[in-house]
Amino acid sequence: MSKEIPPAPDLSIAENPATSWRKFLRSPIAFWSAAGLVFVAFQAVIFSRWISDGGLRAMPSGGYEISTTQKIVTWAVQAAVTVGAIIVAVILLKASRREGRPTFLALLYLGLAFTVWANPIANYGDVHVSQNRYALNVATWGPYIPGWESSYVEEQAEVFISATGLGYMLCILWAMIPIAIFDRMRGQESSSGMARWSLTHVIIATVAVGAVLEAILDPIWVKTGAGYAYAGVGQTFTVFSGHWYQFPLANILVFPFVLSLPPVLMIWKSRRTGRDVWILQGREYLPRRVSNWVSLGAAIGLANVMVLLALTLSLTLWGNDAFPADMPSYLQVG
Repeated sequence: MSKEIPPAPDLSIAENPATSWRKFLRSPIAFWSAAGLVFVAFQAVIFSRWISDGGLRAMPSGGYEISTTQKIVTWAVQAAVTVGAIIVAVILLKASRREGRPTFLALLYLGLAFTVWANPIANYGDVHVSQNRYALNVATWGPYIPGWESSYVEEQAEVFISATGLGYMLCILWAMIPIAIFDRMRGQESSSGMARWSLTHVIIATVAVGAVLEAILDPIWVKTGAGYAYAGVGQTFTVFSGHWYQFPLANILVFPFVLSLPPVLMIWKSRRTGRDVWILQGREYLPRRVSNWVSLGAAIGLANVMVLLALTLSLTLWGNDAFPADMPSYLQVG
């Protein structure tokens, strides 16, 4: 994928350790890595309580109807998501090897794996998103998130391949695809192509591409029935309103601004200034092995802020309504 700024010299070796440490503490990466550490500790508490109470179990099988065709589709989508996640990982790994250090997108991809804990927020207050109980799943950990409440808690599942989990990690595509498109639009080298654009052009193009991606990929994913359905969202601003595969138009507004724009703008700014990506600035003051872990922490912090913002805005805009009458029983809650 896109080429980033070459590794900066390891200033932790050339400078006095105390001086390097003070410069590190004043850099963006210090804040973002601290935020990442807080998010990791927070979800560790949530998952440890959930596991200790016996939450690490699949939802009871049966009690719903699902056709043989839908079973095949569900397993096919889960396999496709797994393969897709591996392909993305290989692409980002090769890019990191070329750069001689983990790239920003590679770090963010890993950081998104640490956002899965937030998924039950989509059902705060009531069920807005139902998940396929036939797919690989576990019981929701929502009750262990402080302040979380919802309806039909015992029937809520967390599908960890075709909905949450790997599905969250693949949100990196909302940044990778726009960057890949921009770098090839004028036949320019990926290291400089997008850098020649103005801020306004980058924002407009990123939001436009992100909106198209969301308008195409999310409804298709929903229509497979393999992962989730926007079951309890309001029907005023939805496509296919009143059907189990309805799609809230709010997603087309929220996801490009929250999932696409921040990482794309950071990479654009990095290329224009010749400096490291903003949230990673300061890693040059740390020894290489330490800086890689601290950089991952910063990416975890950014990924959690992005996902929390996306969920909160979506939940605010979705509204709430009764489940569509044609909701398949394997997606039904309540």
